Amino acid sequence: MTLRLLLASDSRLLREALAETLCTDDDLEIIASVDGDGALDAIKAHPGAAPDVILLDLVGSADRLPALAALRARHPASEVVALAGSRGDGQAVAAIRAGALAFVHRSDGLDALRTTLRAAANGQVQLSPDAAARLVRLVRPPDGVEALTDRESQVLDRLARGGSNRHIAQELGITEKTVKTHVSHVLAKLGVASRTQAALHAVREGLVDLGDAESA
Repeated sequence: MTLRLLLASDSRLLREALAETLCTDDDLEIIASVDGDGALDAIKAHPGAAPDVILLDLVGSADRLPALAALRARHPASEVVALAGSRGDGQAVAAIRAGALAFVHRSDGLDALRTTLRAAANGQVQLSPDAAARLVRLVRPPDGVEALTDRESQVLDRLARGGSNRHIAQELGITEKTVKTHVSHVLAKLGVASRTQAALHAVREGLVDLGDAESA
């Protein structure tokens, strides 16, 4: 399966460097490379081939968190990976709250970036146990959570353990499309914007612990 990627960064040099490197991957197609303000318009220009993943650089001339939230609200089928400039918790937490599925730092290297992008394309939460532990302490769970069905709870459990849509579908004996539908219902009921926030809620509420998630 080809991963359709949209690059969004205010740095033209960074966009060009990433495009030149990533375009050599046979399973990856860059559908557009734009500045931070151009992501929404770029998706509109490709209505029949929306990106599987949007790599959004948070470093730029403006606050990119509103753009991240808008991308998730208007194009929920496209996962967002935030590219952070610093290793402080602040940017990562803000990105997750705005709806990013995952985040990478500029200094993490191309291998880490490739791994995170491919995991995101499969709807897989890609966080190290250390990063997850920090975020669980910092991101508060929503209030007034609507009760999940048994199937939604099963999906949430496997999502929190890092399962991709395909893996969850195989385990539960349902289709990937059905998994996506259940995930959408879970996000709506929990009042969160991304799978990562849902996973963090599951960990915080004791539905799954970090030790189990790491070994699963």
